[in-house]
This record gives sequence, C-alpha cells and structure tokens, in this order.
Amino acid sequence: MTTRKTGLPWQWLPVLIVLAWALFLRLDYFAPGRSLWLDEAMLGVNIQRQSLLGLVQPLLYDQAAPLGFLLLQWLIHHLLGGSDDLLRVVPLLAGLALLPMVFLLARQDGTRPFAWLALALVALAPEHVRYSSELKQYSLDALVAAYLMWCFGEVLKQSADSRARTRLAMSGALAVWCSHPSVFVLAGLGGAVVLLHWRELRAPSFLRSWGGVAAAWVLSFALLYLLHLRHVAANPSLTDFWRRSFAPLPPWSHWGWYRASLSGVLNHLFSMHAGVLPSVLLLLGIASLWVRRRPLALAMVLTLVATLVASALSRYPFHGRFLLFMMPAAALALAEGAERCRQWLRDGHPVLAGSVYLGLASLLLFHAVDLDRQHLRDHPVMEEIKPLMKEVADHRRAGDQIYVYYGAVPAFSFYAARYGFGPGEFVEGTFHRWQPELYLSEIDRALGAGRTWFVFSHNCNHCRPRVRVNEQRFILDHADRRGVLIEQLDGPGTTAYLYDLGPPLSDPGLAADR
Repeated sequence: MTTRKTGLPWQWLPVLIVLAWALFLRLDYFAPGRSLWLDEAMLGVNIQRQSLLGLVQPLLYDQAAPLGFLLLQWLIHHLLGGSDDLLRVVPLLAGLALLPMVFLLARQDGTRPFAWLALALVALAPEHVRYSSELKQYSLDALVAAYLMWCFGEVLKQSADSRARTRLAMSGALAVWCSHPSVFVLAGLGGAVVLLHWRELRAPSFLRSWGGVAAAWVLSFALLYLLHLRHVAANPSLTDFWRRSFAPLPPWSHWGWYRASLSGVLNHLFSMHAGVLPSVLLLLGIASLWVRRRPLALAMVLTLVATLVASALSRYPFHGRFLLFMMPAAALALAEGAERCRQWLRDGHPVLAGSVYLGLASLLLFHAVDLDRQHLRDHPVMEEIKPLMKEVADHRRAGDQIYVYYGAVPAFSFYAARYGFGPGEFVEGTFHRWQPELYLSEIDRALGAGRTWFVFSHNCNHCRPRVRVNEQRFILDHADRRGVLIEQLDGPGTTAYLYDLGPPLSDPGLAADR
C-alpha cells in the first residue's frame, strides 16, 4: 500500500514567502486615508466631474488614460461612493493579480527557480509597488501585457485548440480598451507570428487560424481610435509636455539618447543600476529564450521595437512609468539569463551552480529590497492635502478669501465639497510658469483686501531651466508687500498661509521688477 503525500511541497515555500511579502508591501503602501497627489487628483477630478460620455472627449488637465479604465473607475466612484480609497482599488487588484500571472507565464515552459526569480523581480519592484496603490493605469498595463503573453503561449502549446486562439482574439480586442501600450504588445505578438510563418501567409489553414485573431484586434482598435484615441493623439499639450521623451530620428544621429534610454529601463523597472551584469543577463536571457521559446522572445523584441517606433512618431513617451508594461517581459529575460548560468554549471558543479544562481538573484534584488525597506521605515507621502484643508476649514472665517496655487488646484477641487468649500469660494490659480509675473497680476485682479488664504502643493522650485523662480516664494513675497502674515499651516508636501492683505499695489511695475 502506498501513502500519498499531503501538504504543500517545501519547494513552493520561496514562492509563498515572496507572494506574502509582496502582498504586505502593496497593502502597506495602499494606506487607506492617504490623499491623492497631483497626478492622481488630475485624473480623479475627471472621474468625479465628467459624465460617462464626457470621458470619451478630451479630459481636463490634458489627461490621457485608457477608456475602459476610466469607465470602470467612473462606475466605482459614482455607484459605490466618492471615496478616494475606492479609486485606488482597481490599480491594487491589478498589481496583485500580476504576481500569479507572471508566475504562470514563467512556468509555461520553465523551471521552478526561473519562475521564482521572475516573480520576485516583479513582486519586489518599488515602482510596481507604488503604482499598485495609485490612481493610475500603469499596474493594469503590466497585468494586461503579461496576460496577453500568457494567452499567446497557450496558443503555441495548443495549436490545434480553437478555444485558446479564440481567447487570444477576444483578450486582445478587449486589451486595447484597458491599456494603451497593449497595442505594442499585440503588434509584437502579431509580428512574431508573421515573421515565423511568413512562407505560410497565403495558406488557407494559416488564414483560418490567424485571420480572425488579427481582424478582432484591428477592428477593436479602429473603433477605439474613432471614439477616443484620436482626441488624445491630437492634443498638442501632451505632445509638447513629453517631447523630450520621444525617440529622436534618425536614430544614428542620436545614439546617446537610445543608449541612455534603453540602459535606464532596467533601473526604472526594477530599481537596479543598469550596469554590465544586469544588461548581460538580459541579453543572455533573450538569447536563451530565442532557443527555448522563440515566438515569445521574438514578440518581446518586436514589442520594444513597436514602442520605439510609436515614440519616434511622437505618439508614446519612452519614459519611466509608461514602460511599466515591459516589466513582465524584462523579468522573464533577467530570470532566464540567471537560470541559463545555473544550467551551464549544474552538471559538473552543482554546488557552485546553486551558489552562482543565488548570488545573481541577490544582486538583481538587493537595491529593490533596500528601497522597500526604506519605505516601510519612513512611509513617505507625496502631498497630504486633506489634513491641511481640514485645518483651513476649521480656521477660516466668513468672508475669507482663498487662493489655490495651480499645483494644488486638482487635489483641492477633488476634496472641496468634503471640507465645505463650495463653488466660487476659492480662486483657482492658473499656470504661468514661463511668465511668473502673471501670477501677481492674477492675484491682484482676483483678491481684494482682507483675510486671505494661500494654499500650496506641488510647488515649482526651479523645476525648469528656462525660469529660475521658486513660485511659492515669488507669490509670498508679493503677499508680504501687500499685507501681513497671520498664520502658517504645514503638512507633508503642502502649506497654507493666512495673510491680512491690503489693497492691490498701486505701482504695477513692482511686480514686473520682481
């Protein structure tokens, strides 16, 4: 009689430890009650104020987000209540769902150590931890990319199964509504199929297998473009703001940009210094995947190429958080590179192979773990405006004027009703970064004499080389000339000043002289 082993094999213990730690990190960062900071608040105001049809049109504050993500957040906000914590639930769930998705993707055709390291790279990445708890779409971008690659792998494993191909077709058609860079992933997957089967492109069997998949993707994207994306593409403010993040053309005239941008991807995604070792492991991993899983390796390379092409056409910034969707593919390549080194040494030197593998894994994860530790120790916050607004509401008197610096306007507007600031009860400052003297004329035109609050957050402190002005200090200097400071309230990343202002300065030249 044989006895059947029960319980979980000990080999799964590292996976469970990583998953538990990743869950703890993301829930700790989620920290219910944390205020929306500028980038989140600009999107939050659109969700709060726009109608469903309004989300299809150009958004306030020149925001751009996937239409499916916007619609889901709008429904959550308007059906379940106006809590800012609820608006972070979708990014949190997407961030948590990515972890098992990456593990499944790695285990499609890989060893357990390979899958464990790929999971750990994503689970401990500080940028992914952060965007799993912010009102932004980037954690969803990464989840969609990983899921599409997994669907692609399932089609390759079960080439005769029409259900796997139907799932890939429907998933790709839905993905473009939920994630902008999913278009580049689909381009990479489709391009890999075409290049690997170019001799069969006209074969009836190939057309039957892949024609419907391509048609579903293209038709879905075309409909989305007509409804929504054309407005984003036609927004000159977005193009101008991100112009330095677009790939220059021709490439050979700006090799420095490509070298710096490509080497910086690993540093941003995994908070590792993109030195020789990570870059070598990445290239080695891609080469190894080319041997073992050629369609996936080719799709990963073509996805990068498609992203660079879109960037060169000024359609997608090749920068920072916009590249978070590449994290699953990059994690697979790095883990594959480390696994290849282990396999080279395994037969003749098994102890050395294990030691080298653990050493490589430690080097890849060390800086990310250190940054996660610092966050748990310090719990830094961006711009905690809610407590400040409560204090202003408690201290203000009837007839007080309130001027909100433009960097604080989105968050202040989002929470205004909660703290009793009605429409017309505060002046929304406007952006005059290139002509700061216009801040002063705006204040003199909008504010009379008497008690006046100045609310600041996200201050521009020499943030552009063209204008060497600390805007908060510049405005307060003008307030000092007009009146007397009564009270100052401070919070993390936010400040409020109460002044007793006199009449506007009679000599307008004073402002220009400053």
